Amino acid sequence: MVEHWFEIVQIVWVGLFCLGGWATHALVMMYATRVVPLMEDLPDPSDDQDKDDQDKQDKRWPRLSVIVPACNEAETIEKALETLALVEYPNLEIIAINDRSTDATGDIINRVASAATQGRITPLHIDTLPDGWLGKVHALHQGIQHCSPETEWILLTDADVHFQPTCLKKVLAFACDQELDFVTALPDVQTNNHFWLRVTIIALGEIMGISGKFWEVHDPNSKAFAGVGPFNLMRKTTYDKSKGMEWLKMEVSEDVGVGLLMRLVGAKMAMFNARNEILWTWYPSLGAMVRGLEKNLFSLSGFQYMPTTIVALLLIMTAIAPVFAFVPFHIPWLQWCGVAILVLHCIYGVVYSRWLNFNPLAGIFLFLGKIIVAGMFFNAMWQFRKRQGILWRGTFYPHDLLQEGSRVSRFKVLLKEEEKQQKTTDGDEKPTDP
Repeated sequence: MVEHWFEIVQIVWVGLFCLGGWATHALVMMYATRVVPLMEDLPDPSDDQDKDDQDKQDKRWPRLSVIVPACNEAETIEKALETLALVEYPNLEIIAINDRSTDATGDIINRVASAATQGRITPLHIDTLPDGWLGKVHALHQGIQHCSPETEWILLTDADVHFQPTCLKKVLAFACDQELDFVTALPDVQTNNHFWLRVTIIALGEIMGISGKFWEVHDPNSKAFAGVGPFNLMRKTTYDKSKGMEWLKMEVSEDVGVGLLMRLVGAKMAMFNARNEILWTWYPSLGAMVRGLEKNLFSLSGFQYMPTTIVALLLIMTAIAPVFAFVPFHIPWLQWCGVAILVLHCIYGVVYSRWLNFNPLAGIFLFLGKIIVAGMFFNAMWQFRKRQGILWRGTFYPHDLLQEGSRVSRFKVLLKEEEKQQKTTDGDEKPTDP
């Protein structure tokens, strides 16, 4: 009798988490790799122009302001600014922000700015952080405020991102041609041959991709949105219609929040895979990632313990489900089901890993990456509970302010409110019959 009940549990577990989890995730993300285009496939608008035509076109490129916030980024900011200053975009300004740094970041920004050609880099130094703001969000807000009056597009990026020379020109040409308002991109993450860091990034990418519905971001009829810290490109006039960075001033996941901000004003969006085009060293090691994401992962649930715990447990149960198919209760068809799911997982892992420009071998261990990510969720909760808030770049932010200022975790409510408000507005604008 006991064995009979164990067989039922085994069938339900394997069916629910193998077919509902592994298989569905694999098929959905393989579809996403087909739908989300590669930035490297965009045509270079300079290829079909002779020298005279190119000089004329250079004068017509919209003004682009690139905002680079940096807090204690002395190890990375110099090379990032140097490569950014060399991009082949003719109408460019770079606002490099020293956000209360205690290392040499400010001096490096000043030195690189003075050496840059055409005065492309403008230093901006922030000495104090107002109450009720997260440091990076405030720095981005100040950067936007200091854009030149001619600015038509704004790019929010990070202090450890490297751009290929033609990258911005290709993306801006596409955005203008397609009349887009917002473009974000998955960067080519540099892992310095840290195998388990790659495995974890692949798992995080799958989780973010499925929760954010990356394959629907380009659809104007969808409510899906996305934002990635190294590359959030906004049309200035559309951004001016939004509530601005002040609305996100206590949003820990501010990059995703920017995507939400633009979706709420009806922005026409696009998302790219920017492998080989935008290089980003997210974290130097897995340990650094665990520590760095203490501030982010718990925020995705609005700092709610129960939803985060459920997500972490589901990740673990999904990861170990195929192994459970081989528990010896003499159900051969169930074991073959487990084998089939493992084969599908390996194929999907290799495809997805290659799509991210990683070693395919890392994708085979995706299920272990999910267990690591689950552990990171538990660690983020524990650290938050212990501190009753988060400690970020030397500043402590208490629980109440963070929970009150959370936006991304409430995106469904916010989107419904915006849709309801839009319907009310449309109804008020309808002419009445005489």
